[in-house]
Amino acid sequence: MPYLHLNVSPVLTDGEIAALREEIASLMPILPGKTRENTMIHITGGCAISKGDPSAPAVFIEIRTYKASPDEAKREFAARLTAMVSEKLGVPGENIYMNIIALDEWFSGRK
Repeated sequence: MPYLHLNVSPVLTDGEIAALREEIASLMPILPGKTRENTMIHITGGCAISKGDPSAPAVFIEIRTYKASPDEAKREFAARLTAMVSEKLGVPGENIYMNIIALDEWFSGRK
């Protein structure tokens, strides 16, 4: 189950959050074994996050997955997610950062 946390400096409306959530969910299958159904998405708008001096709007995305995905899939996912977020929020790609953290252990309340 992937967990994706999108932190953005622009303030977001409920509609913008819903649209971002839908777009992110549609990209998840780029990572093998990841689906929209098994992904948790956490979107935080209006963060006190910026880049540079003077400060410019920025985005930081953290993705946690169970086990690593192939490098090619991660590069494609990162490129498409960056392009989508940049287009939707008007934040330049050079101000969008992300990491993908692969964990060997993952637990949930499922039996």
